[in-house]
Amino acid sequence: MVIKMKYKSSTAVIGIILVIIGIGYVGNFFDVWDFEIFFPGWWTLFIIIPSLLKLLRAGFKPIYLITLGTGVMILLAKLGVLPERLSELIVPILLLLLGLALIFRGKLNGDIASGESQTAIFSGRTPNYNGKRFDGVYATAIFGGVDLKLTEAEIVDNAAIDIICLFGGVDIKLPASVNVEVRALSLFGGVSEPKNRSYSVNNPTVYVNAFCLFGGVSVK
Repeated sequence: MVIKMKYKSSTAVIGIILVIIGIGYVGNFFDVWDFEIFFPGWWTLFIIIPSLLKLLRAGFKPIYLITLGTGVMILLAKLGVLPERLSELIVPILLLLLGLALIFRGKLNGDIASGESQTAIFSGRTPNYNGKRFDGVYATAIFGGVDLKLTEAEIVDNAAIDIICLFGGVDIKLPASVNVEVRALSLFGGVSEPKNRSYSVNNPTVYVNAFCLFGGVSVK
């Protein structure tokens, strides 16, 4: 019930945004006002909206609050409400977020992974856990890729996969006998969640905690 309510809340936010845009252009047609979607700082919505949706779906986690606050601050600076110089903080703050994510890993975003670390920097890694017990993993892809093969892995208890992506990608292939819960924040990137996967209270859950900055994660 909680998950369903969070889903409805996030979709309602998207619906409200679309309605506002529609009303704006209807007003243009009747010469009520001059509405333009590409207002100063419009691109900050790609930071604000994902952060807001994640807050509604996953709860008040620090990483989402930080990115939401950053996006709002830069938007206000672009609109002239705050000093324009604040917009120059975008790159330092993104670097700060990446650094915090690397230092604190899953602590900022949910269940903390255990187990070994798989890191791909300007390279690629294909760790194969098939036939092995899997308790969790840290995956870092910076200008590289990590392909986690878990379709035949032994997953007895709940496990967490903690991911950091910077101009990279992580591909995760999980067995059908586990539940999957994805908690991700993607800025200028994307996270593909598994579809048509059935849930069972008897199956262990794999938590995928992902922070993507110009990167992508695919969960299958």
